[in-house]
Amino acid sequence: MNTRTMTLAFFGMSFLAATAQYEPDTLKPLPLVCDVFIMPGGQLESMYAIGLDQWRKLAPNSDLLSQDLSGYRSDFWSKGDRAQAMGLAMSIGIRLGGPARTKRSGAYLRAGFTYQSHDGNDLDLRMDTRTPYDTLTSTQTGQVTYVDSLTIRRYHMSHRYEQVALDASLIFLKEYPRRWSLYGGVGLQLGLSMAGRVQVDHTIERLIDPSLVSGQATNPDRDLEREAEEFTTQSDLCLAVYVPLGVSYRLGRKSLFWRAMNLTYELRPTLAFGGVPELSAGARAGLGSYFGLRVDLVK
Repeated sequence: MNTRTMTLAFFGMSFLAATAQYEPDTLKPLPLVCDVFIMPGGQLESMYAIGLDQWRKLAPNSDLLSQDLSGYRSDFWSKGDRAQAMGLAMSIGIRLGGPARTKRSGAYLRAGFTYQSHDGNDLDLRMDTRTPYDTLTSTQTGQVTYVDSLTIRRYHMSHRYEQVALDASLIFLKEYPRRWSLYGGVGLQLGLSMAGRVQVDHTIERLIDPSLVSGQATNPDRDLEREAEEFTTQSDLCLAVYVPLGVSYRLGRKSLFWRAMNLTYELRPTLAFGGVPELSAGARAGLGSYFGLRVDLVK
């Protein structure tokens, strides 16, 4: 699901909730710990290592990256412009507003943790070299066709790391009808990045010009060499500020079990700092998308 689809779905559900008639669910006082959020999801974020100099800082001991790569160009067919982070967010909601509060609409303090696996910060480089290999002479026209030997050199660099952070946010929730609710607020994450890995792959592919052997299933003269290096990166403190924007749908009204279950979708525009100590990456913008459950702890 792309960002445009997620945004349209969010505003569509928001419109349905806003146009519904409000009806309170309960008149009983809410417990102090009133909600539990369990939401897996993912996040698109700005890439932090784009140029070759940055990758050399991530892997300073790499023999492959220490070579002269001035003749290489970015391989745009395989290079993306965003990194990805798959995550799991778990938290509890603590009500604010006094012990006699009976409605869920209002302010909450939500606290818990978020786990993310950052994957997708890649760089691909390529250089093609052609050298004369053979000639083909037409028996009908006498035309001479030069056959080239093609050498394709590729570099693929990738960086992965994991992150565990304490997650706290101030939530303002508005319950509308028997089933719908909307919320927004501001959140803060503080944690540690760990298990960082940099992988550098170098391949050299030698083959005859594919345009002259396109009718064959494989190129009989194709030759492939591969070298690979892997390094670990340091752990680092990480900080993120985000805006939670969510919509929930209650699955039932009569059964206490289904009445407590709320399907929840949450968008998180995010500004992240740290996580990659080898680079001065600065602030990185991101957009998180989480879909899961909000469980209401009702009496």
